[in-house]
Amino acid sequence: MPIVIESSQSAFFSLFVRLSITVAVTFVLFLGMILIAGKYQPDHSIVFLARDDNQQAIYTLDTEHQILHRLFANGDFPGRSSLVWSPNGVHLAFVSGFEIYVMDKDGRNLRNISNHPHIDWFPAWSPDGKQIAFVSHRDGSQEIYTVDVESGILKNLTNHPANDSLPAWSPDSQTLAFQSQREGRYGIYTVPAHGGEARWLTEYCGNLPPAWSGDGQQIMFCSFCKGIGDIYVIQPDGKGLQRLTTGKFANMTPAWSPDNRQIAFASNRDQTREIYVMDDNGGNIRRLTLNAPTPAHPVWSHRGEKIIFVAGESGNRELYLVAPDGSHLKQLTSLKAIEITPASGSR
Repeated sequence: MPIVIESSQSAFFSLFVRLSITVAVTFVLFLGMILIAGKYQPDHSIVFLARDDNQQAIYTLDTEHQILHRLFANGDFPGRSSLVWSPNGVHLAFVSGFEIYVMDKDGRNLRNISNHPHIDWFPAWSPDGKQIAFVSHRDGSQEIYTVDVESGILKNLTNHPANDSLPAWSPDSQTLAFQSQREGRYGIYTVPAHGGEARWLTEYCGNLPPAWSGDGQQIMFCSFCKGIGDIYVIQPDGKGLQRLTTGKFANMTPAWSPDNRQIAFASNRDQTREIYVMDDNGGNIRRLTLNAPTPAHPVWSHRGEKIIFVAGESGNRELYLVAPDGSHLKQLTSLKAIEITPASGSR
């Protein structure tokens, strides 16, 4: 059982939830809804959201010393992707009451960086650490904004009457990919981070942000436009669209390996849903799990030697770990969670 330490941010850190957690990689989790954060942080700490009938709070867990630290309690964390690490693992950005907040990883220096009565959510931290992109309704339609983390200067990047959402930064922090309903249909677009004209890439029917490869040469996404889930990649200039998965199977929640050479994903191609890994060109598909209860949302460890995924029926969802060759399968939590979905990426 981890030792629990409370932060001194008195107004927000009032209640206590005892959590018994065995963990090996970085993830974000709700008690009622668990959110995976993406990769090991530099200090191997874990950040997560815990929710039950009485409270909801942000915690970190030091896996080396087994110390659980509550950072922020009684917040309202709406929807998917409410909590993200800064790229250097020093700060956290999160949504509470449909405002974007930033704080140190120890819970200090809490500040509201969106500060507007309209809905702000879905933060995405730029890889250079300087800006946070988010979705806002403040101008009457759903737009992508960026805010400078230090100065607080805001910029409306999309400025279009159509709904824009699901922002995702390129590795060099110069471009954002996002989803929009322009042209009368949903699609993936890109826009320069300094502002400018948005570029249509391809049709997109999905509810997760597109995922840039680490070298910035491809954008991966899972789309249901053809009725079943398939995984695609496309170049940032809109060329080279490639369907990586084929057949009448549901393929979903893909995740790049740290070296960009493999993709983990969930699929029902063997009658039941399992976790698979394939090469970055869609070949050499290997099943990692067997008879896991409805697994989904695989996430690679920082060095690529382990994969975390979610499995279990509603009301009994847990986190598991498996090696990329299918060995060392292990259950990590015993939380009996209602649902588990991934948060936006972190580094």
